[in-house]
Amino acid sequence: MRSRPLSLSVAASQMAVAQAWARFCDSRLVRDATMLTAGGVIGHVVAFAVSPVLSRLYEPADFGVLSMFGAMLGLLATVACLRYELAIPAAEDERSAVGLLRLSLAATVLVGLLSVLALWAMSSTLEGRFGEIRARAFWLLPPAVVAAGSYMALSGYAVRRLRYRDLARTRIAQGFGYAASGVAFGVLGFGAFGLVIAQVLRHAAGSLRLAWLAFASTPAARAPDTAGLLRLARQWRHFPTRLVPAGLLNVASIQMPALAIPWLYGLETAGQFGLVQITLLVPVSFVAQSLGRVFVGH
Repeated sequence: MRSRPLSLSVAASQMAVAQAWARFCDSRLVRDATMLTAGGVIGHVVAFAVSPVLSRLYEPADFGVLSMFGAMLGLLATVACLRYELAIPAAEDERSAVGLLRLSLAATVLVGLLSVLALWAMSSTLEGRFGEIRARAFWLLPPAVVAAGSYMALSGYAVRRLRYRDLARTRIAQGFGYAASGVAFGVLGFGAFGLVIAQVLRHAAGSLRLAWLAFASTPAARAPDTAGLLRLARQWRHFPTRLVPAGLLNVASIQMPALAIPWLYGLETAGQFGLVQITLLVPVSFVAQSLGRVFVGH
């Protein structure tokens, strides 16, 4: 007699769990997360699929330059927007969101200009260690910082507008852009310079569409003036003062091997390490970033 109520209780619990799981799977949160993650995975698969071709078009030292360039870009991109891009989805109204977007883009240009000065100071050291030809590729770092920072800022605004489909399309465009340009520049014999250009184009791909989505629907009259931008900068000052150091420490812990290996063991070893890092770490970061963006937007 006692087993029957117990079995009914178990059955009711199972039904409740099944209904809760069905509601969760049908929620917009899961659909958006799946869509954005799928876009990132497709873009990475396309870029990874051409790796055997790229490894025959470029020398290991060229991939070493790309690995070191990517590590430097990762550090600078973390501070490019002064973390104001993270405040865009949390802005209290549309006018403030547009102001934070413009503030992020202005900070990106400023960081890009400062990186020019840093490269000028390091140019002789880079040329002496890695050679004049390969050292020239690092001069593409300022436009890469501007491209990566702009994409981060525009992505923050797209998250606020819940435009995850457009974000997924940009991830796919980045994968195809990197694959096509990497192969083309390799056939033309650009060497490390071609790989780095492909990386810059990868970050720039999709930014034009996101920019159109951001500014076509937000007239200039709705954006704050200079005084309003300064007020926003003071209001959200905790983002650059607190999140920038935390972000730098986090990224530095990941990118430090890619920065140290070229100086300690040479570009060839750095290139082999970079290929392994791209294969193993990038897919995980795509999934984590996609889930984080969806949760922030919702």
